[in-house]
Amino acid sequence: MSEKVVLTDRAVKALRPSPAGKRMVTWDAVQPHLGVRVTETGAKSFVVVKRITGVRAPIVHVLGAYPAVALADARKQARTVLSQIAEGVHPKKQEEVKQEEQRKLNQNSFAEVAKLFIKKHASKNRSGDETKRIIDLYLVPTFGGQQIGAIKRRKIAELLDEIEERRFIGKAGRKLGGPVMADHVLAALRKLMNWHAARDDDFVSPIVKGMARTKSKERARDRVLTDEEIRAFWAATEEIDDAMLADEREATNLFSALVRVLLLTAQRREEAAQMARPGIGEGNNWMIPAEHDKNKVLRLVPLTKDVLDIIAGVDIVNECDLVFTTNGLTPFSGFTKAKARLDGSMLRRLKETAKGNSTLNRLENIELWLKLARRGDREARAKLKREWWTLHDLRRTAKTLMSRAGVRPDISERVLGHIIGGVEGVYDRYEYITEKRHALGALASLLKQIVT
Repeated sequence: MSEKVVLTDRAVKALRPSPAGKRMVTWDAVQPHLGVRVTETGAKSFVVVKRITGVRAPIVHVLGAYPAVALADARKQARTVLSQIAEGVHPKKQEEVKQEEQRKLNQNSFAEVAKLFIKKHASKNRSGDETKRIIDLYLVPTFGGQQIGAIKRRKIAELLDEIEERRFIGKAGRKLGGPVMADHVLAALRKLMNWHAARDDDFVSPIVKGMARTKSKERARDRVLTDEEIRAFWAATEEIDDAMLADEREATNLFSALVRVLLLTAQRREEAAQMARPGIGEGNNWMIPAEHDKNKVLRLVPLTKDVLDIIAGVDIVNECDLVFTTNGLTPFSGFTKAKARLDGSMLRRLKETAKGNSTLNRLENIELWLKLARRGDREARAKLKREWWTLHDLRRTAKTLMSRAGVRPDISERVLGHIIGGVEGVYDRYEYITEKRHALGALASLLKQIVT
């Protein structure tokens, strides 16, 4: 049996559980049609019950559980609900409309769009991990809670300014960024927004031409190792330092084998690092799976005797199929440390054969910049980009040496795995295995001449 009383917090707390199998309602004498419903377990919730003329079943609308919903709030909500009913709007439908609107808002928040973009698009690309890192580190902390359609060009420009000037504060409180990183962030954001624009009728990306902080042509490298550097490189990768610890020596020797394969095959670092023995099939052709290739196509790279000899000299670790692995589980990854050792060994050899004080001074400067760069000196890093070589430069060096050995440019392009454009790229489906084998053989022969 229900009764009408002036509800107070004390009165609501005093209400006892209803008899088994029943729910009792105590009506508020202050706010009409508002009551407290009590179950047999003692759970209490505010309800509004209102009959509409001509409709047999009354509208029953639950406002929420007590004490999560306070008495004063319940009375206020009850007046809103009764006003809706009086206007012919069902409160439950009104709530569903609001929930749907909120769901759409949540769906279009930058954080949710970014999550979907990574899952459906970026994760399928070779650079997916780096794109995710940039989005999580720079973009989600800045725009995460905002509606993607509300992000203004001015705010994007301000973020890029912060990153360019290294004023962006990361998760650990460190200042991050630089002009090139600003462009990487812009590129990731442009891809994300273009992807979203293709799925949304109303969204227009705020990114326009001219927002980049550097010019790609100015950033493009043209560094090629000289013959003297190639000789120093080859000698350094054959060096065994018995003073090293066993694990350290094994990692260094594995890296030496890997970088020699990079130069002899002209392939990308990530592709070579993931080389697996079962991928070397009949005819000694190395199959690079589409998921490891930058352009997402399966490729065959003929392996010369020099490369096969290097691979044969690499120990199998824990019966793992990977050629270049230190743990038998994952591809080689200690590039920074191993490259630093190789740099030091190469510079020692180059200094021994330096011709003239200017060459010696240049090498000593590079040696100093390498030390400063490892300590985080950005100016030293910038100088090294101009004066010293990177692992990717081995690929450019291999391409240049193939031209020097008389290999046709279109064949060396196919060796590198570049997409051939135009009509030729569309209609010519020949694999060019024989031609690529000849090109890589010519590269190996020229390298032997340089080294010996």
